[in-house]
Amino acid sequence: MSDMNKYLTLREVAGHFGVSYPTVSRWCDMGLIEYLRLPSGIRRIPASEIKRLEHEIGKDQVSAGEYRQQV
Repeated sequence: MSDMNKYLTLREVAGHFGVSYPTVSRWCDMGLIEYLRLPSGIRRIPASEIKRLEHEIGKDQVSAGEYRQQV
């Protein structure tokens, strides 16, 4: 499966950026991260969103929590 078709859990995204699960959930609620909602209600985040965030603001800034402060 290519990265463009891969979906990650909120917990995986949180671990990747070094933030908490609730932080990633808030990012989704605020519209900062695009996600797919499964019929069960669980959210999945496309791997392309991770790459977009890293490119847009840099992984170090996201890890430091600066992404939340830019909004």
